Amino acid sequence: PAPGVFVGLIPGEKLPTQVPQHAACEKSSGRPIRDQQDGDDSMTVIFSGCPGADVMVERVIRVNASQLLWVQVRSEDRATANRVLDSVTTYGV
Repeated sequence: PAPGVFVGLIPGEKLPTQVPQHAACEKSSGRPIRDQQDGDDSMTVIFSGCPGADVMVERVIRVNASQLLWVQVRSEDRATANRVLDSVTTYGV
């Protein structure tokens, strides 16, 4: 429940249809934002008004045919969360 980052590489062939919901947060961006990150398909959902860290971002990136990179960022503000998300890089996947 405090600012921080979770990063995990998990098996998967396609992006999930939704990310975990955070009922303790006041608002969600609603529908997932589908995009590409460095040529890889991605999905992002933003939550705000979260206890302990105002912003929580869930992002899933399809890094290859059989793996997904899952990143959760809890931050005091959206700018910091974006800087953290932009700094995540994968090697050798």
